[in-house]
Amino acid sequence: MRKIDVFAHILPSAYLARLERQLERTMAPSQLAYYREGVFTFDPVLTDLDARWRTMDTIAPSGDYRQVLVLAVPPPEEAGTPAVAADLARFANDELVELVQRFPDRFVGFAAALPLSDIDASLRELDRALTQLGALGAQLYTNVLGVPLDDACFEPLFSQLEAAGRFVWLHPCLLYTS
Repeated sequence: MRKIDVFAHILPSAYLARLERQLERTMAPSQLAYYREGVFTFDPVLTDLDARWRTMDTIAPSGDYRQVLVLAVPPPEEAGTPAVAADLARFANDELVELVQRFPDRFVGFAAALPLSDIDASLRELDRALTQLGALGAQLYTNVLGVPLDDACFEPLFSQLEAAGRFVWLHPCLLYTS
């Protein structure tokens, strides 16, 4: 039986290195420690493709198991200014599509990361991810720096995804507090 994991978190290596450098400059040490200990090293499959392959092969030894990649936390907007978030989202999406293209026998696609603290930048990145990179949709978080997803400011994102006939991966997250 074919199996597809449609919510497979990953932190691609170059993205993680860039993210950590950014977080060292902007994040409180206790929060950075949480991400380093509780997320980045929680499970090697997040950052190590060989570990991911071993796990995938255990799930389906016949190799009939594939994944849709989604970026693991933190959301790009938690890493810094809207410009920083836009850069991180673009970089992540480029790395995600590269993984999908390199390993089509392992990955069926990806959900785009968006810089949700800047709706205009999110719309541009969503358009690029859908039309140029082939994203299956986008990952949105249940709140964006404390703003709930049902706020009217996010309507253009939902409209663009709906018009494109693409999916939303809804990722729960704690209410943001600074």
